Amino acid sequence: MKKITFIALLFLIGTVISGCTAKRLIKRGDASMLANRPADAERYYREALEHDSDLAEKPAFVEKFKRARSLAAYEKGTSLANQGLWEQAIIKFSETLEIDPESAHAKRAIIQAQARRDETERLYSDAAHLAKQRRWDDAIRQAEAALKISPFHRPASDVLAVAKNSAAAEHCEAGNRLLAGNNLAEAEMEFRRSLRYIPTLVPAREGLARADCIRGMADQEKGLWGSALLWYTDANNHISKREYIDKIEAARNRVFSRISFGIGVNVTDARVRRTVESSALRSRVFANISARKPPFLRIESAKNIANPPSYTVSVSLEDLSVRGGQGLVRSENRTHYYTAYRKIPNPEIPRLRILLRIARRDLARLRRDFNRKGHATGKSTRSTRRGKRRAPTRRPQDHRHGKATRITKRHIERKRAQVRHLRHRLAVAPYTITESFSANWPYVINYYEKSGVIRASIRITNADGVTIDAITVRKTFRQTDTTIDNPNPRIGLRVDPLILCSNDEARTSLIRAAGSEVAVKIVATVLKAKASEIRAKAQNASRRGNSIAATEAYVDLVHLVKPYNATEAARLLERLRR
Repeated sequence: MKKITFIALLFLIGTVISGCTAKRLIKRGDASMLANRPADAERYYREALEHDSDLAEKPAFVEKFKRARSLAAYEKGTSLANQGLWEQAIIKFSETLEIDPESAHAKRAIIQAQARRDETERLYSDAAHLAKQRRWDDAIRQAEAALKISPFHRPASDVLAVAKNSAAAEHCEAGNRLLAGNNLAEAEMEFRRSLRYIPTLVPAREGLARADCIRGMADQEKGLWGSALLWYTDANNHISKREYIDKIEAARNRVFSRISFGIGVNVTDARVRRTVESSALRSRVFANISARKPPFLRIESAKNIANPPSYTVSVSLEDLSVRGGQGLVRSENRTHYYTAYRKIPNPEIPRLRILLRIARRDLARLRRDFNRKGHATGKSTRSTRRGKRRAPTRRPQDHRHGKATRITKRHIERKRAQVRHLRHRLAVAPYTITESFSANWPYVINYYEKSGVIRASIRITNADGVTIDAITVRKTFRQTDTTIDNPNPRIGLRVDPLILCSNDEARTSLIRAAGSEVAVKIVATVLKAKASEIRAKAQNASRRGNSIAATEAYVDLVHLVKPYNATEAARLLERLRR
């Protein structure tokens, strides 16, 4: 009987717990419906029904569950329709109508989905039929229209791929036939049509590269190296090959030899008897020009009368001075404040000794008082005058205290423990402790500075002796450092030695900086001057309608401009390729 009662009690408890869980799940489902999340609400209602099957008999719950299922199916169908998955969307809309046959939204949605599905199938069928007739462009249009409605329609994707590949292959074959007949313009059109279908088709890109290479070779035979260079570059851009790279290099070298020109550079010293520094500046200028100049620019002797350079550059060292000597500028007296530490006797030890002495004295007193004799205790007898003995009497004990005192053994043990504790503290206490105190340390900061300046003038003239530019280059040098007098590394004032360059090192640094800037100015100026000449030549050819000469001049101009203005060079090159 007890076993049956226990089982019934467990069943009742389980029923109550399931009922509570179902209520919580229903509340979460209601909240999900209010938040417009019917899929979550359906899941919560279903779990609630699994915990409490009696809910299936409650109309209110059944109605909520039905509405959540209907809305969840419609929401899923809408999502599938937005992706173009019309067949799956129709299934979900059908589920919605099975749950709620009166849903107007589901009725409209299923009609639209069926129409879009049927339209996709019609377009796909037309594309497949056109592909069989090898009408590739029409097949591509129909297949793309089908995929626009249904992006994941695999048969339409297959038809589109077949149509594009076939159309690209046919145009590429036509281009190769035309190229074999040396009909370059029409062959190029066919190759470009092929690439419109498949932009990465290698045979079509190779065909374009071969056509450009043939054009380049034709211009090369005519001595039009600039135009040939453009065609070879285009060919290599289509398909990079060693053959095209070698042709580009050869054409570029011929263009460089065509625009090659020389400059004569002379460096002098405008000061009196300072040839060593001017010689150093000359070495720096020549080294930097050699490192920065383009291949078509030559450095020649300015004194070559038979073949004078195109431009003569005169560099004059106007000033080179270093100031500072030892470099001391000023000094500052300062004080460094810090915290110092020292060892002192531990003041705790005398105090502990006094406490221990007092505790020992108190312990001795307690022991003495505890052992002090008081009145007799225990049994005692007295004789009477008649000689008879009286009965023994018992005096009261002193309440378990020492004799005639109120001191107990507990008092003694406490005091003994105190003595032991003090003795231990005295044994472990250090004899000295560290004490901190404020301190200061005087020191001096010395400030050093060394500075210098170099100034050079540049005058550039052309072969006719006309000055085309006059430039002044000025560079400065400045170095600072500090030292500390009366340093003390133990408190943080480290030894700071003077690290200041010598006057010769400062002069060398100035010459190095000036030589670099002078070289940059020289190269940029002569290239701009030469570019102006070529630009005028190209514009004159364009005005005369001589497009071939204009193209060659503009190719030369691109290479002259590129070393100092890469942006303008790229813009000119883009104009040439149009």
